[in-house]
Amino acid sequence: MTIPGATYHFGKFRLQTADRRLTSEGREIYLRPKTYETLLYLLDHHGHLVSKEELLNAVWADVEVTENALTHCIKEVRAALDDKVQNPEFIRTIPRLGYEFVRDVEASNEATNEEIVEEFRTVHLVTTEEDSDVDASAPTSIIVVPAPAVARRQLTSRNVAFAAVVLLGLCAGAYEIWSSRDSERSVRGSVADVLSWFGYRATQVLAPRDYVLISDFDNQTGDPVFDRSLATALATSLDQSSAANVYSPARVRETLRRMQKPNIEHINEDLALEIAEREGIKAIVLPTITSVGQSYRLAACIRAVSSGRDIKTEVARASSKDRVLDAVDELAAALRKDLGESLQRISESKPLAAVTTPSLEALRQYALGVEKQKAADVQDAKTYYENALAIDPNFTMARASLGVLHLDWAAGGIAHFDAKEGKRLLTEAVQHTSNLTDKEKYPILASYAQWVENDSDKAVHYYKALLAIYPDYPEAYNNLARIYRLMGRREEAIAAAKQAIRIDPYLLIAYANLAAVQLYEQSDVKSGLETCQQALRVDPHNAWSYDCVGWASFGKGDWVQAQAAFEKAVFYNPQYTLSRYRLAHAYRLQGHYQQALQTLESLLRIDPSDPTPWYDMGVVCQAMGDQDKAREYLQHYQREMEARLRKRPNDADAIWNLAELFSRMGEMERASFWTRKGLALDPNRHFEYALVLSLNQHKPAAIDELRVALQMGYPYPIFIKIHPDLQALHGEANFEQLLASVIKN
Repeated sequence: MTIPGATYHFGKFRLQTADRRLTSEGREIYLRPKTYETLLYLLDHHGHLVSKEELLNAVWADVEVTENALTHCIKEVRAALDDKVQNPEFIRTIPRLGYEFVRDVEASNEATNEEIVEEFRTVHLVTTEEDSDVDASAPTSIIVVPAPAVARRQLTSRNVAFAAVVLLGLCAGAYEIWSSRDSERSVRGSVADVLSWFGYRATQVLAPRDYVLISDFDNQTGDPVFDRSLATALATSLDQSSAANVYSPARVRETLRRMQKPNIEHINEDLALEIAEREGIKAIVLPTITSVGQSYRLAACIRAVSSGRDIKTEVARASSKDRVLDAVDELAAALRKDLGESLQRISESKPLAAVTTPSLEALRQYALGVEKQKAADVQDAKTYYENALAIDPNFTMARASLGVLHLDWAAGGIAHFDAKEGKRLLTEAVQHTSNLTDKEKYPILASYAQWVENDSDKAVHYYKALLAIYPDYPEAYNNLARIYRLMGRREEAIAAAKQAIRIDPYLLIAYANLAAVQLYEQSDVKSGLETCQQALRVDPHNAWSYDCVGWASFGKGDWVQAQAAFEKAVFYNPQYTLSRYRLAHAYRLQGHYQQALQTLESLLRIDPSDPTPWYDMGVVCQAMGDQDKAREYLQHYQREMEARLRKRPNDADAIWNLAELFSRMGEMERASFWTRKGLALDPNRHFEYALVLSLNQHKPAAIDELRVALQMGYPYPIFIKIHPDLQALHGEANFEQLLASVIKN
């Protein structure tokens, strides 16, 4: 039991219960109330195991909390005592059981007339009524550091006495502070003024545009509607800040992957701190929501990562669930002010209900959709976006996200995604972008310009406008790189992708854009290989990076290395059909025909609608000398192309495919018919014409057509090097010189 007014001595520390002060060698160390109570309980029971349940019941008798609250308090006690977990001097952890204070403790009732020291770390206001919520129960505190020597004044006993009078005056009526944010902030400001008068200034934790990591809300209400929705809302509101960068969910997931914790969905306080320490983030924001009857209390604490100390805690209240988003707006505005943003800039921000939706459930469904989309689970993402729109048909971001999802995946030929529907949704969404934040508005406008208006220049303009506001937004640079690439502006695409990587070295999609330009647009094997190797250092299990290494190895003529890279790509993403197709080429080029056949057959099992493997299986069987099997496969391919032409008689791809097919099968008359038809339909199909000429042994003419195709911008010189229909050209001096002129090794 605690001795009233006792002073505890342990090591170089003294804990005075009369005024709840922890000191060490004349320096006061601030403890939050719950942290103080945790230490006091351990001191009272030193030398004995104290279970976690016992501590929770003793310190949080009036509120239900999880073990995370206790874990955090123990961390704060250890930090205050400079105690090490692995080699404890004071607190020993008993795994799965509890804690033991192992240092000798002396308790006395001696009076303390200790002189107040000049240097101190924290001034705090103690109100007459404490909040019951765990993380927000600490009194309002302002952490200070000494001002420069030239501005400092000695804290004499007279000055301290005067300061005490001033502070007491500021605290008059403190029983009302807990329920009035305006009053609370005015008191804080006044205390800061007093400290400034005595030569102290508030600690500056963040520089402009430093990253801030937001943990998920500690939802103590038990209502699942607040899960994900409030974190999305707070991030959306803080994302409007010009003073601080919110560390994006994509970067958090990448960090978790590198921490070998890829399946964690909830970022709690401890995990947020661990991520911040790894990534060099200076501050984290820890939001909480609790309920009392029909009302809600939202709190957010800004914590300095290096010291582990709470810099500021802001509180907002909602009288009902319908007003919770308004409270998030208030909370975000206060946090932005704390992070150094001007009141004018904050006042220009869009309210959350307009930016997102007034429906918490719609917001939760949208947040789930975003998570699924970023995890490449696009079917579930589509469902969640549709759910959000069903709840709130006016939810612009859900409509735009669903539209872009349709367009992206319809372009890849994925079932259940419709480009026409995507354009409709995007067209509707673009009519309501005035309500959105800049980070949401400009990407929607750019997507509309690109997909619906076919105006890439306008899309570039929108991303440049966004970057003028947020110059360190890596995703915007990456999207700009993608548009430049589609426009053929290769050098600008490379510069934008490299800028995205410079800002965020873990943004894998930026490496993909950069390598795509280098390997496919420029055939720069050396640079592309370097980019892929950089990407693999970021994620050693990234299938796409291995696929690009394999393609670069094709460019070098290293079939063995290409095979190894494509095998890894298939291992890490078994559903990535392009890597399997390229792996079959690597096997064929080395004469491993049986393995090539097995790989092509697996493609048909994954996607029976793709006829391409039938042609390549015929090629492999011809190389093996099995002409009967080859004809069987090639005739199946023929039936597929003829069926396609019955649906679309002027399908140029199908026409040229038949010209190549009959050339390979030795049916010259039919090959000539389809070649003439193809040239009449589109005389600029120089690459396809070269394939037919090569199969018919017209080598000089085939090489001339390839040269024209490359001059006209054919983007895949490496494919020319491995294409089975061009096999006859290998060894021809002009062909080898042509390849050497366009493939940079």
